[in-house]
Amino acid sequence: MTATQILNQLVPKKHEDGLGWIVHVNRNLCLGPRQSKHLSGGASTAAMIDAMEQEVGKPVIQAATQFLFSPQAEEVAAITVEVGKTGRSICQAKARLSVGCETAVTLSATLGAKKDIGSFTWAKFENADIPHECPPIPFVREDEGDLHSNLDMRLVETPSDGNMRFWVKTPDNFLEKTSVFLALIADFLPEAIHFNIGQRAGAVSLDNSIRIIQREATNWLLCHTKLLSISDGIFHGNMNLFTDTGILLATSSQSGVVRLLD
Repeated sequence: MTATQILNQLVPKKHEDGLGWIVHVNRNLCLGPRQSKHLSGGASTAAMIDAMEQEVGKPVIQAATQFLFSPQAEEVAAITVEVGKTGRSICQAKARLSVGCETAVTLSATLGAKKDIGSFTWAKFENADIPHECPPIPFVREDEGDLHSNLDMRLVETPSDGNMRFWVKTPDNFLEKTSVFLALIADFLPEAIHFNIGQRAGAVSLDNSIRIIQREATNWLLCHTKLLSISDGIFHGNMNLFTDTGILLATSSQSGVVRLLD
């Protein structure tokens, strides 16, 4: 499956009653053990952002997600959007993703844009080998047919000092759904853990915050993950996402529970 097909699956459909949105939890959007696949945190956030942008008609500036539990593969999730305070340029909204009567994920966001006063970026972009010269990421879990296997992700160098840099091939319709794809990829921050601690480990996300800065065309995203700490079984870190020409598109931060794997 291509990145474009993955992105299309993330776009929620309007519920037949017109009061909400529906997402089918396909295995292609899932991660986790082979017999217990769950919707990735990034896929949850991405689908909720898209429902919100469709309903409000404005682009997301920032979104903060909290994960209560993960919908399982083959389940159907419902998304509801509540629009809050609205100004001439900026509005605030909340979304909830549910399975049955239970809320699985909540999201609060700010949407809109103000008149441009120019662009200024201070986040550092470091050059990297071109994607086709970089090897695929050796994920701690390899499982054909899940989200990992459906994305072309390349490791730039051996991670160290909490850092990890990797390329991700963008879908053909990236510019149409920029914030959706960025939200999906920003959730791969925990991939840096097992490289940096030298043990097979995964993580369960507690939250993820993303800030969308620009929407520029790019064939590949260069993602720079920085783990800040792991203490009492909890990791904290952030990620910057750049175009292949060095333009900063988004920044994210995340915390989660670290789990050692057999």
